[in-house]
Amino acid sequence: MSQSKEMGGIMAANVPTWGPWTTYFDSAGVAPRMEQSVTDDGFAVTFDLTGTGLSLVIGGEDASVAGAAGLAGALPVDFPKEYDLAGFRLAVNLGDLAMSRRSEALFTCSIGHSSTSMELPPSFLSDFRRDQTSPVAGSFEPECFTGDENTIIGGTPLPPLPITLSMQARSWGANEFVNMQVTRFTVQLLLGSIPPAPGGQGGGASNGR
Repeated sequence: MSQSKEMGGIMAANVPTWGPWTTYFDSAGVAPRMEQSVTDDGFAVTFDLTGTGLSLVIGGEDASVAGAAGLAGALPVDFPKEYDLAGFRLAVNLGDLAMSRRSEALFTCSIGHSSTSMELPPSFLSDFRRDQTSPVAGSFEPECFTGDENTIIGGTPLPPLPITLSMQARSWGANEFVNMQVTRFTVQLLLGSIPPAPGGQGGGASNGR
């Protein structure tokens, strides 16, 4: 996995430092090709899943009628004691889906001890009807929030954030299919208050929301 900026152990003043991704599970083999980039203020890190991304294709001639794919790992972050940490946000920025109407799909993302699941396609098509015959296609962008606190204040390093993206689907025969893909996700640090700017010049950075 490549990184767009140095992730050394020395943290710039008043700026969070994200460490490298550690993979626990990778059914599609995407982790080695992930590109990790951090915003200048250090409040968010984005992972681009190059190539086909995390994908699941089922149905059609000579293809499985059920399947699942997933990516799980952990991400460490260090930040100054003066940060009033409120939690973290995980957002899937680029999710695409094409499927026949009688097929079924589910996407789940989780960070820390929280998770969000989307039943697809009803989650992004308000007028969805299974009795129609034309395939459906669209994008989905789920997000998940987890509360946390700055344990560094008490002298205990914050443990890495466990993160999981998973997808599963099934179809009902050769004429049915599901094609689901995720190519980018972002982890964002959320603050309860704004830290002082470097040098004590008031203001400070926002939490990016």
